[in-house]
Amino acid sequence: MTLRALAAQARALPRIRGRLCVRVGVGAATTLLLDFGALSPPDATGYEDPEYSVVAECAWRLDAPDRVIVGSGDFRERIRSGAGLLVGRRAVETAVFPPSYTARVAFEGRLVLWIFPVCSEDYAEDDEYPRAPWYLAGRALPSGWNE
Repeated sequence: MTLRALAAQARALPRIRGRLCVRVGVGAATTLLLDFGALSPPDATGYEDPEYSVVAECAWRLDAPDRVIVGSGDFRERIRSGAGLLVGRRAVETAVFPPSYTARVAFEGRLVLWIFPVCSEDYAEDDEYPRAPWYLAGRALPSGWNE
């Protein structure tokens, strides 16, 4: 995990602005998976690849103006139902706040997703295998975009 990888993610995150959240999932532990844009036709396993995905493998929280809806510390089913409120909503604004690289994604309906890198190792100057605790993925990204 490196600052270089976090900086690349910060530059890429605005690509989801204006895009519709089409699917929400929970990965390993309480990793949040948000898919945006058109899904590809199903592959041999039935998986439909999204144009873009936001993957949060660190602490995160979804807020409404008057309350916290759900966070990474909740149980998987609570995460699925709470984060499921994002399906059908557009990401209207994105922001990343260095030096912590906390990310903010605002959605229609005044819902806000906060993503918080929390491990000091995420801020290494350099690493042989750069990666970030949250990242943008998907088939719409060109190869080598984060190098």
